[in-house]
Amino acid sequence: DEKTLCNRCRLCQLCSKMEGLAQETPGVKTAAVNFMTQKMAIEFEPGADAGTVMKAVKERCEKSMQRLRS
Repeated sequence: DEKTLCNRCRLCQLCSKMEGLAQETPGVKTAAVNFMTQKMAIEFEPGADAGTVMKAVKERCEKSMQRLRS
């Protein structure tokens, strides 16, 4: 199963960081940012609940963005 998360940050360095955070999230098999579309495709580990994993990815990315803004 695969979902797409648009992070709309317009900063390549930040997109790369988000990709790394997603890849480190339990339940994520692969995560890849398409810099042209500014979207991240996430493939889940077999048996992982996509909704739960996406919530965790979004929380990690949002926390990272909050730290960058402060």
